Amino acid sequence: MADILALLGDARTLERRPAFLVEEADVAGAAAYRRLREDVFVTEQGLFMGSDADDLDADPRTIVLVARDRAGEVVGGVRLAPVVEPDIGWWTGSRLAVHRAARGLGAVGP
Repeated sequence: MADILALLGDARTLERRPAFLVEEADVAGAAAYRRLREDVFVTEQGLFMGSDADDLDADPRTIVLVARDRAGEVVGGVRLAPVVEPDIGWWTGSRLAVHRAARGLGAVGP
């Protein structure tokens, strides 16, 4: 899809565009998020051996949000899942992962 702001030449609006867009992951986005998690938590940080997957990943209620850069590549993500003990309707975010090259894109101020 063409970027209408680019086609119209609205330079001021283009300058204010966010560096990324957050959306609920589709199948491909969820797969990219899982690869990113492995890169960050297993390979880069060494927090897990082999895989960082757990029971929340298998819970059908779990939702994945991804951040895509302007080119549409997944550069970050987080999963939202119900708190199960006690199960009183609360949700939590976990496994927030950001690609090394994208860290700081959303930073505001010094």
